[in-house]
Amino acid sequence: QVGTANFYAPDTAPRIVQGIRDYCLRQRLHLGELIGSLRVLESSASRTTEY
Repeated sequence: QVGTANFYAPDTAPRIVQGIRDYCLRQRLHLGELIGSLRVLESSASRTTEY
């Protein structure tokens, strides 16, 4: 969705980067700690249905 947002506000991508940077500083995280760390619990509603 970032690509589409850039048509409306060309500074979107840099603002997102700055927001991530600020978050990491506040939380005392390194960006590398976030990469690949998302864990999603699978629920029956989110499973793909095959037709």
